[in-house]
Amino acid sequence: LPESLVEAGKGAEVFLDAFGDRLERCSFRRSPLHRCAQTWGVYETAFAGRGLEVPQIAVDDALVEIDHASWHGKTVEDLEGADRAAAAAHRAGDVSQSLPTESRAQLDVLERAAAWVEGLDEPGRVVVAFGHGTMQNAI
Repeated sequence: LPESLVEAGKGAEVFLDAFGDRLERCSFRRSPLHRCAQTWGVYETAFAGRGLEVPQIAVDDALVEIDHASWHGKTVEDLEGADRAAAAAHRAGDVSQSLPTESRAQLDVLERAAAWVEGLDEPGRVVVAFGHGTMQNAI
């Protein structure tokens, strides 16, 4: 949403206030999904606006959001039957509740996030990850 990009711009400014003098110590990664590319674009604009060199960013498949599949864009009330019950359990925090159509449970995302963090091998670096809420909360 346009409002989200405005918020991302504010976040970029806060980030640059805190880390702008040590960007060479940062390693940037983002999810391959479109929203993260858009957020990174806002950060690129902020870097350029301050006359800073825009750093490279790695696209990291491990940062992909949980896939809500056929539930995407729907409320619990929009669903019926088993999907409604499963969505209600998921939204209530049941981390073992699988989502539809080859989607995965929050527990799977937690395990994937733990493996991602454990696999980081960037001593002395600040890893800046652009992901989605489910993955960020898991990390």
